Amino acid sequence: MLGFRTIRAQTCCQMATDHHKAMQMLEITLFGFANELIQEYCVYSKQNKIVPSVEGYFAWFDEVKNENVIFTSEVIFTYILSLYLFRAAAGRNNPSLILASRMKFAPLFYALNMTNYQELHCRDIIMHMTMPDDVKSLINQNQAFSCSGHPSKGEGGDFILEAKNRRTKTWMPPCIPSEDRWYRVCRNQDRLEKVFRCMISKIKCT
Repeated sequence: MLGFRTIRAQTCCQMATDHHKAMQMLEITLFGFANELIQEYCVYSKQNKIVPSVEGYFAWFDEVKNENVIFTSEVIFTYILSLYLFRAAAGRNNPSLILASRMKFAPLFYALNMTNYQELHCRDIIMHMTMPDDVKSLINQNQAFSCSGHPSKGEGGDFILEAKNRRTKTWMPPCIPSEDRWYRVCRNQDRLEKVFRCMISKIKCT
């Protein structure tokens, strides 16, 4: 379906080495299988001469006996949808949706015996429930940050720091940088980028 044929491409897909491509693959999976489930319901509606509706879909699903349909629905509308919503919520700094999507996905941590994630999840939920209201409000307002100012392009602080770190490294030679070089580049990075932008604008003008 994705056109990945080589072993290397399939490994890249399985390991999700590229974050953006991994999210695209999840999106394809989510909407592809969701359409398959809706098609099953539409076939049922046509056979029984029923007008398709949201309520009708849930009523139909409650009576479904096909294990493949039940399994597909659970995977798609519980786990993959929660990942999709988590990304959308982070982009819009929506703390309620971030928490809801995490709670829907959390059972996998325990089903797959991921002890590190289990501990992190429990600690985070306990902290969220016991922290003072003013601290909770501050954290909720700063779940994600948008460098561009666009309301739907927020990112977690770790991604922003990684991007900043990559930009900093572009001003260094391809070797292990010394502490002194880190200081010099970090202190002058804004000036260097300003000079670079001016040079690019001059080149475009000519």
